[in-house]
Amino acid sequence: MIGTARPDRQRMLRLCAQYADYWNIVWVNQVADLVPALQAVDAACAKARRDPATLRRSVALAVVLPAAERERTSENWARFLFRRPPATGTPEQLADHLRAYAQKGIDHVQLWVEPFTMIGIEAFLPALEILDRG
Repeated sequence: MIGTARPDRQRMLRLCAQYADYWNIVWVNQVADLVPALQAVDAACAKARRDPATLRRSVALAVVLPAAERERTSENWARFLFRRPPATGTPEQLADHLRAYAQKGIDHVQLWVEPFTMIGIEAFLPALEILDRG
C-alpha cells in the first residue's frame, strides 16, 4: 500500500502505479473531494501502462457523531486534525455516505470516529447495521 495525502504528488503516484497493490488517501471526508485524486491515480496508472482496475483503493475519513457534542473530552481531535469538514449525519446518511465511496471504486474505508471512545463506536453501530442489511 502506498498512500498519498494530495493528488498532486506525482512521484508518489508514479511509485504507487508501478509497485503498489493498494493506493490510500487520507482525510477525504467528502466524496466530491475524492474525484480529483481518483483522476490523478488513474492517470498515473495509464502513464505506467497499468490497468487502473488492478489497483485497489482505500480512503481514510473522519466521522463526527452527535455523541461528540455530548462527550467533550481531550480525545475530540477531529476538530483540530482535519482541514476538510468531517462526515456527519444520521445513521442513514452515514450509510449512504459510505456507499458513495464504494460507488466511486473505493474498496476499503478507514474511519476515525469522533468521539474516539466506546460512546463513538456505539453511536456509529446503527450505520453499520444499515450497511449490513444492504
